[in-house]
Amino acid sequence: MASTLPKAHHSLSIFKTPLTLHSKSPVTGFYRNGYCDVGPDDAGNHSVAATLTDPFLDFTASRGNNLRSIGLTGGCKWCLCANRWKEASVFAEKEGKVSDGIGGLIGAVG
Repeated sequence: MASTLPKAHHSLSIFKTPLTLHSKSPVTGFYRNGYCDVGPDDAGNHSVAATLTDPFLDFTASRGNNLRSIGLTGGCKWCLCANRWKEASVFAEKEGKVSDGIGGLIGAVG
């Protein structure tokens, strides 16, 4: 469960730059602060900043995580678990659905 105290922002992106706000509407991130920030409480590593697509929402629901149940739709910005993003990317590649990175399965990352 996420801590109720806000996390101080000292995290860096993979490019070694400070994280930028990903979404406040809907508010995203493990700490629900709008950043795809991780910390010791985040066992799922919600570090992948992505724009959701309907195919990804279908995929993750088929794996037991129905993000639509919390009101998310295609086009929403959301912080994804790194392992789920990797699982979706491997699935998309096997299914031949990869173009421009993850293609139609997951929208823009970053």
